[in-house]
Parts: sequence; C-alpha cells; structure tokens
Amino acid sequence: MADSLIRTLCAAVAATAVAVSAMTAPATATVPESPALILHKWLVCPAGTNSTGVIAYSQPLVEPGDRYVVEVGGTFTPCKPPTGSHQVYGLGAYRGTEAYGRAVPFGDLGKQTYNVLADIRIYPDVQALCLIADETTRLSCVSIGWVTVDGVAHHVIDGPLPVDSPRVAMTARTIMWFPDSQPIGPGCTTCPDPDE
Repeated sequence: MADSLIRTLCAAVAATAVAVSAMTAPATATVPESPALILHKWLVCPAGTNSTGVIAYSQPLVEPGDRYVVEVGGTFTPCKPPTGSHQVYGLGAYRGTEAYGRAVPFGDLGKQTYNVLADIRIYPDVQALCLIADETTRLSCVSIGWVTVDGVAHHVIDGPLPVDSPRVAMTARTIMWFPDSQPIGPGCTTCPDPDE
C-alpha cells in the first residue's frame, strides 16, 4: 500500500513538473514522449478558406475555491469538416502583453457547424476572451471587466470586442497535449492556480 501511495505521489509530482515546464518553456519546446500522451492539432484550412465563429453567449462564473471561469456559447463553422478527434478549436484569454488558450475538441466529426459550449479559467488581469481557430486566429471576442464589491473582485462581460483590437493582438499560447486524459497548463479550468 505504501508503494502504491509513493507511486501516486511521484506521478503527481511528475505531472506538476510537466505542467510548470510547459508554462515556462519557449514556444519551440518539444512535446514530451509518453505512451499516455494525447496530442491536439489545430484544424488546418486549405488556401483561400478560413473558419468562422461567433460568441453568442458568455457568462462569468465563480467555481469552488474562488476560481474565475467564463462560459462561452455560440457557433464554430470550420473551413472543412474535421476528420480526427485530435483536431481542435479553442478559447483564448488575453491579459496585458500575453495570452493563453484552451484547446476544445470538436467532438462529433464531419459536421458543417458546431455548437460551442466551453469554458476557460481566467485570472484578475484578463481583459478579453476570444473564440479562436488557432493561437493567432481570433474569430469572435468579448471584453472582460473587473469590479470590486465589498473588497472582492468579480469579473463581468463588458460586451463584444473587435477581433483586431490591440487588447487581443498577442498569440494565445495553448498546451496541445495532456497525459492520461487529464488536461494540464494555463488553459485548464480544473488545474490548481499556479500562484497557489
């Protein structure tokens, strides 16, 4: 039983090390080798085509532990039907001079239009959120504001934001792998806060 506990703790430490190194690694970092590694890939559009999408609904939520989340609903029309379960679109959260993303698998394959219902964890310095086709292609964005009530920060949706706004002009770095079906990285809504 002690061996099992030690193996579990070692696995947790290793997963944390992968998550921390992924958050601090340069964009050209290599993907770690693992038999349990699942890779995502952005849908690549043929020349002269592009995907489209609309955020029709967005709602600020606070999860247990005072974790800020924004739930987004809308539609995503891919430039071509996805053919593999590894293909994704995403959500990007933009703060100051940097951004991070969360990959969202398409689910059912071969559809012309997908209903979007996804969420992303955000932090008190996030100013905008976008539906993205890849790390640099923003399809629809909303502005996020912060208000303080009784000394506690709360996030609010301020309304639509142009996709070419300087507030969302940076690359939304997105973790494109996760081990053992458990997401990792800054786009993970269930992961611990890196500042905790």
